[in-house]
Amino acid sequence: MNPEFHDPNNHAPALNPADEWVDDDPLPSPQLPPKRHDPMKSFRTELVIAGYRSPDPERPGDSIPVTRHGQNRAADAVSDVANRKSIPDLPVRTATVETSPRQIHSPEGRQQSRRGMVSKRKRFRTKDNEEWGRRSKRNSARWMAYVALGVIALIAVTLFTKQFIGREEENRARTPDMAKFRPVEPERVLNEDNDPVLRLNRQGEQAINIYVRYASSGRVQDVIDDLYLGDRNLASLDREWKALGAPSHWRPGDKTAWSAHHNGNHPYGVLKGVNHDFSKFHAFFRFEGDRLKLDWKATCGYGSAHFGDLKTGQGDASEIRGWISPADFYTQALPERNYHSFLFISPKKEASIWVYSKIGSQLDQQLMAMFMVSPITGEFQKEVMVTLSLARGEQQILPRQWMVSQLLAKNWLDQHEP
Repeated sequence: MNPEFHDPNNHAPALNPADEWVDDDPLPSPQLPPKRHDPMKSFRTELVIAGYRSPDPERPGDSIPVTRHGQNRAADAVSDVANRKSIPDLPVRTATVETSPRQIHSPEGRQQSRRGMVSKRKRFRTKDNEEWGRRSKRNSARWMAYVALGVIALIAVTLFTKQFIGREEENRARTPDMAKFRPVEPERVLNEDNDPVLRLNRQGEQAINIYVRYASSGRVQDVIDDLYLGDRNLASLDREWKALGAPSHWRPGDKTAWSAHHNGNHPYGVLKGVNHDFSKFHAFFRFEGDRLKLDWKATCGYGSAHFGDLKTGQGDASEIRGWISPADFYTQALPERNYHSFLFISPKKEASIWVYSKIGSQLDQQLMAMFMVSPITGEFQKEVMVTLSLARGEQQILPRQWMVSQLLAKNWLDQHEP
């Protein structure tokens, strides 16, 4: 942009010191409109001069007659007011008592004034008002006495009716057949003679001594007298006997626990603790006659076949002890719609196989009932100690799959009786 370029069409003329700052077109002076004439002001003034009260715009009752053209005229209003009829003065009964200051302050004047005040108060009194408090006091005491008598009568009637009804019910209860009612039997006092569980509770120390001899012995003949049905199970003992190798001076620790249980007709005790090699043990004890003995089959988890043989589909599976729990392993030969699957684990939980039961059978109901949720506590068992009898079945199944043929017991106890 060139500032020196002069364009006459785009620049104002230059200023000179002699220029006068005068506006050639001055603004016209403001002219206000004339004030409006208030006709009501003059009308009010005429009424005030004539001696009448001016109308109030907030009170429509004091309006002035309006002509047909809507113009208010003071003369018409004045004539209308003048032609109105006057109200005659009615006589008013008044009583004036002229008293002097001496009469007011005198005793007679004070007494007269008090009489006048009392007479005014009596105008607002009635007989009911004067006796209301006295009557209420007398009535309240009377009503309280009535209520007390009513409550006593109600209690007496209730007791009498209850006694009468109780006799009728007692007589009615005696009329039916008395064969439905059994005589009350006295409670049996439990003692060691009639309760084997109570007897087992006091055998903890003896159970520890038996287990110490069992764990420290090297031959079956040394402990055959301490084993439950030892003579009957001698053949199995010779075949399956394994010495624990505990020293003769060894004894279980202080945390060893003893408990007594009752499973049907088989009361038994359980001794839990830790061996000399820090392995855990569960020893089962039962009474053979009057003597406490160790149940060898339950303690060692005896089975007619080892789980190593069962995994290959071989062995005598007529008496197998282990832990059973629900499973979901199915094959084409054993489909889910026809069978329930279970995982069967060895007593020491070293090996496992699959066992099955046919849905709808009585055996299947017995197995499934062990894992049902308790309706009272909401608890359920994940695995159960059982003794099963297994079979291979007729289906083309895998070697590790077995069919449950019989549930021998819901525990590991020896099922033979002495």
